[in-house]
Amino acid sequence: MTMTALLDREKFNKGVEMTKLNQEAFAEQVGLSDRHVRNLKKQDIDVSISVLYRISQRLDTPMEDLLVVQNRVRKAGA
Repeated sequence: MTMTALLDREKFNKGVEMTKLNQEAFAEQVGLSDRHVRNLKKQDIDVSISVLYRISQRLDTPMEDLLVVQNRVRKAGA
């Protein structure tokens, strides 16, 4: 079993809502495509540290507060 830290979609969505920006404007401010932001809003997802940093800076929230830790079972031979 491995532990994985993912961007928590609920915390992300709440943070984006608090900025009062539409999705496209938020995406532009953090240097992401509108499509990428849409994907982040749909599910807990693995993001690079640079993306997490930019999001946390725009939301004025510590990076660790935007993460959720999940346990994953490794498949045999993986």
